[in-house]
Amino acid sequence: MPQKIQLSYQNAVNSTAAVQQNQMRPKTPTPQQATGAIQRKTNQKPAKQTKEKKKGPIQAKQRPLQRATTSSKPKGNAQFQQIAAAMGEQHGVDTSPLQATHNSPFPEQVNAEATIQGNKINFAPGKDTEHHMKHEVGHYIDNAKNGVPKGDQEVNGQKVDTTREQVVDKMANEPLQQKSAGEGVSNNVSSFSSSSGSHSSNPIQRISSKDLDREIEYVLEQAGLSIYFDQIKGHVVRRAKKQGINPASSSVTWSDMVPFVQKVMGDVNKGKIKLRQGNYRIGQHGAKKKEQQRLTRKHGVKVTGDTAESEHVVGFNVFNRNSGEKRGGGKDAVGREDQAPAYQEVKADHRKHVGTGSGKQVDNTGFSADTYRDAQEETLKEGRVGNSYQLNQLGYGHLYREKEAGVGVQLRKLKFIEQKQGLEPGTLRKALVEETVDKIQADDSYEKMVMENPKIPYVDENKQVHELNLSMQEQAEALIARYMATTGLERHEIEDYEINIILNRNGLPLLDDTAWSQFR
Repeated sequence: MPQKIQLSYQNAVNSTAAVQQNQMRPKTPTPQQATGAIQRKTNQKPAKQTKEKKKGPIQAKQRPLQRATTSSKPKGNAQFQQIAAAMGEQHGVDTSPLQATHNSPFPEQVNAEATIQGNKINFAPGKDTEHHMKHEVGHYIDNAKNGVPKGDQEVNGQKVDTTREQVVDKMANEPLQQKSAGEGVSNNVSSFSSSSGSHSSNPIQRISSKDLDREIEYVLEQAGLSIYFDQIKGHVVRRAKKQGINPASSSVTWSDMVPFVQKVMGDVNKGKIKLRQGNYRIGQHGAKKKEQQRLTRKHGVKVTGDTAESEHVVGFNVFNRNSGEKRGGGKDAVGREDQAPAYQEVKADHRKHVGTGSGKQVDNTGFSADTYRDAQEETLKEGRVGNSYQLNQLGYGHLYREKEAGVGVQLRKLKFIEQKQGLEPGTLRKALVEETVDKIQADDSYEKMVMENPKIPYVDENKQVHELNLSMQEQAEALIARYMATTGLERHEIEDYEINIILNRNGLPLLDDTAWSQFR
């Protein structure tokens, strides 16, 4: 490999290695060892982390649409005791120290409906629903296993943390294990509030077909079942119609539909509804239409081949070049292309990426199309799949900077202005780069692909097929590579709390979690 290209490649690998060994800190204290932190969920991105005294952050949850069932154990009402005991047993954590206060005035002080600090949980009046209980107990279990977070916001003088909401939501959505007949808690999914916040203050709303799609998509995304959207929605609609409720009617509300979604999801969990497996799942090129539909439902803006293109994060001409088969030239070649990881990238950006098309011209990455592919294949030969993803995003990083006429330097300056003024991360930077829905959809699609982690069918020089995918650390690095590409920031300019937001959003351990020790 020519020296110039080798240096460019090395810089790409070094600059995008998001989770380095020196960042892996010891595990933080468990809830029994530290004063709990107040954590709270909002629909906004976390603000800059402030330096406070050692009183842990607040964890809180805001206004989902829920239903309650009955439950048994610790201090609180009977339902809380049952939920806490069942979740503790399910996750191997002693929840007996928990103390719940119902009808508490405290959550209102931090604009929340429920909070947890250490082993003390407070529910606002009328907000001690099943899901809120499961959510707050989930925070306690998460803190016991992964340490108490430091907090990333300040509300009315209280330090607040929002970095673990998605992880805890997943726990709250898990069915509780029933101990014996008549003793368990509902086996249904119990969180039905979309990330758009459409129910955050007023759960009684008329629902359009588009709204119904978005809400069901939200539920399925939490459960990892987006690929089955059409099948599950079909079951929901049929059950509603059997009860005389037409989802297409203008008088139908989301509240009317929740019981049918709960029933269908419960039957899916119990295996009573058999979902038909497709050939490909989201995150693979073969499911690109399904992914376009998912992004459309979730973000409310239609994604088609006119607005986005399927980006093979490792190109077909990289993993298949040794097979001797041309693209579309046979069943095996088509199958490998469809199997490979791909996401929906903004069409105009995809067309300009160094890996699209062919040519000898070297761009600002230091690569031509040919040498870029050579470098990616080298990473596959050596089993360094994460570096292939990072190289792919390096191309977009340079593309975005060129496109915005030196925006990279301005972005760095704006980041520090945001920090100094205590603004939410990205507030000024987004305005500069005009972060539009198509870019947000592309980021979403990329993260989904990384976390689905499909295997790359690499054909070696002996025509042997090796199926390669990302390790957990490489997944984290790939996510940070995207963040660097779209913000123009270098790795040393990104703070730990920014990384933790990305890791938490995707269900990965935070930087100080001992789960990373295996990669040291």
